[in-house]
Amino acid sequence: MTSHRRSRTPRRRLAAVAALAAALIAAIVLVGCGREPPPAAATFQAGDGLQYRPGVTGEMRTVTLTDPLGEPFDLTFEVIDGLAIIDGDIILGTVAEMEELADAGFVAPQSNAAVPHCIGYKGVVYGCKWLRWTDAVVPYTFKDDWGTSTAGTDQNAMMRARILAAMQQIEGVSLVRFVPHTSQPSKVVFRSSDGCSSWLGMKPGGQPINLSVACGEATVVHEILHALGFLHEQARHDRDGFVAIQWDNIQSKYKSQFERKSYAVDVGPYDYGSIMHYHAFAWCKESAPGTCVGPTIVTIPPGVPIGQRNALSAGDVAAINLLYPGEPPTITITDPSPGSSYSRRVTNVFLSADVVDPEGLPVTITWVSDVSGVLGTGSPLTVFTGGMAYGQHIVTARAVDAQGNEATDTVAIEIVNDPPVVEVLEPRGAGFCVGESIRFRASVLDVNEPGATLPDSRVSWRVGATTPFAFGKVVDHAFDMADSYHVIVRAVDELAEFDEDSVVFNVYPCSDLPPTVTITTPAGDATRFFDGFDAERGLWYADMRLAGHADDPEDGALTGGSLVWFTSQKRLQATQLGTGSSLIVRLYADVDTGVEHVITLQATDSAGNVRVATVRVFIYTIG
Repeated sequence: MTSHRRSRTPRRRLAAVAALAAALIAAIVLVGCGREPPPAAATFQAGDGLQYRPGVTGEMRTVTLTDPLGEPFDLTFEVIDGLAIIDGDIILGTVAEMEELADAGFVAPQSNAAVPHCIGYKGVVYGCKWLRWTDAVVPYTFKDDWGTSTAGTDQNAMMRARILAAMQQIEGVSLVRFVPHTSQPSKVVFRSSDGCSSWLGMKPGGQPINLSVACGEATVVHEILHALGFLHEQARHDRDGFVAIQWDNIQSKYKSQFERKSYAVDVGPYDYGSIMHYHAFAWCKESAPGTCVGPTIVTIPPGVPIGQRNALSAGDVAAINLLYPGEPPTITITDPSPGSSYSRRVTNVFLSADVVDPEGLPVTITWVSDVSGVLGTGSPLTVFTGGMAYGQHIVTARAVDAQGNEATDTVAIEIVNDPPVVEVLEPRGAGFCVGESIRFRASVLDVNEPGATLPDSRVSWRVGATTPFAFGKVVDHAFDMADSYHVIVRAVDELAEFDEDSVVFNVYPCSDLPPTVTITTPAGDATRFFDGFDAERGLWYADMRLAGHADDPEDGALTGGSLVWFTSQKRLQATQLGTGSSLIVRLYADVDTGVEHVITLQATDSAGNVRVATVRVFIYTIG
C-alpha cells in the first residue's frame, strides 16, 4: 500500500470536497456488501456480487486524513477506474479527491458537525446535513441502458419496475420521497453495470447507482441506502461483542473491509438482520472454485443469520428515520368529551381522534388508561368498559408515525358503579310451620359484574337487624319458634353499594306438616324465544314443558289435582295452566321486547296445607 501526500490544495477547493470528507469521517457500521456465496465457477459473471466491478481487482491505497476534531486517521480504499471504493460497492469519490483531502490536512468547515455528531445509529451520517438529500427528496432518472436480453426480454422495463418497487419499500416506512428529476441540482441516475454499487450520500450535481440486471429488489434497496448516507453494519466500533472476524479465511485484498472504524461512534443496538450486513462468507478465500475455506464472519453466539437480502429490518427503518426525520403528527381527541362517565359493563367507551401527519405517513394510534393500561389501537375504537377499573381515568391517545415521531392528547373520564338490585322471589305464602324448611330465593341483578349478578357470598338473609342466618341467592332455613318474621335480603357489590328487599310471614305450631314443593323443569329462571304467532289472538307464543313434584310428610308424593300450575300473566291468558306433575303449556307474549311469566306450582296436602314453588320464564319475541 502507498501513502500519498501532495502540496496543500488552495482553501477555496476545500468546500468542494467537504461533503466527501464528512462521508469518509462517518465510515462506521452497516452491512458488508461483498460477494454473495461463492459462484459455481471460478470466474465471475455480471452481478455475481455486490461490487462495483465483480472480478476486477484494483490497487489498494491508504491516505491519512484529519477529522473535524483534529484527530488523524487512515483510510484504505481500492482504486478502480480512478474511483476510491470501499467495501466493494461504496464509491467515496475520485482518487484525485482523496489525495486533495490528504494534502489539505482537512478539517470540515462545518464546525458544528464534529465526528460524534456526524456518525450515529448504524453508521448513518445523520449529523452531516450536507450529505443528506434536501427535504428528503431524491430526484432520479433512468439511463435505460440495460437493453434487451437475447431472449427478447425488455430489461429496461424490468429494471424500472424493480427499482420503483425498491423505492416504494423505503417510501412506505419513511419520509423519503423519490421524484422524477426535472431541474433539481442533484439527482441519482440508475444505469447498467457489471455489478451493484452506489456513491455514498448526496453528491452535488448528480451521481450514478450502478445496477446489473442480476441485482435483485433487496439489493437495489441496499444500494439506494448507500446513496441516502448508509454505510455497513459489521464495521461498528462495538462489533467484536457480536461477531468474530475470521481473518485467515478472508482474501488478503479485502481484509481492510473488515476493519473496525476506531473513530466511529455507535448508536443503537447491533442489527444482525440489517439489509446492510455482510453475509457469513463475504470475501472468503476459496479452496476450490465455488468453495470457501470457511466463514469470514461468525456470530456471537454462533448461528445467528446475517447478510439477508430480503427486506428492510426494523433497525434499518429506524435508521432511515433517524437520518431523515420528519415532523411529528398532531392529534386531537374528539370523543369522549372531558368528564364523561360510563357505567361499567353497561356502556362502551367510544374513542376517536383527529390525526394529521405533516408528511402524510401512516400513523398508529394507541389508547392508554393511566389506571387500566392499554385499551387498544386505532381510531375510532370501541372499548368495553368491563375491563376497566372503577373511578377516574386519564386516557392518553398516542399517535406514532412511521418514523417513530409521536404526539399525544389526553381526556379524563370516569367509570361508575350502579348499585345492585335485589328482589325476593320466595317464600310465597303468609304462614309456615315451626321447624319447616323454608326456601328463600332472590333475584340479584348487578349490571356492572360478569353475568350481571353477584356471588353468593355477597347476598345475605337476616331477620330484622340481627346477624345473617344464611348467605346465597337460594337458601333453606327453618325457624324453631312461632312468631311473625320480617326477613331481609341484602346484596352488596364490591364498592359497598347495596340494595335490600324483604318478605313478612308467620310461623306457627302445626299438627300436620305441609308438603315440600320443587319445580324441576325448567330448573331455574329461563329465557325462551317465541315458537310462532297466533294470528287469531294476535299474540306470539312459546310451547314448553313444565315439571315438578311435591312431597308431604304424612301423605307422601302428591299427584294429580293436588298439583296446580299458574302463570302471573292474567291479562294474556287464563292464569291456571293445568294440573299434575308434568304438562305442556303455551305461554303468550304481546310486545316486541318480550314478556315475563312467573310460573307457580301450588301443592295442597290432605290437611289443606298449601305450599308453592316459583320460576320465571321470559318469552322473547321479534324484538
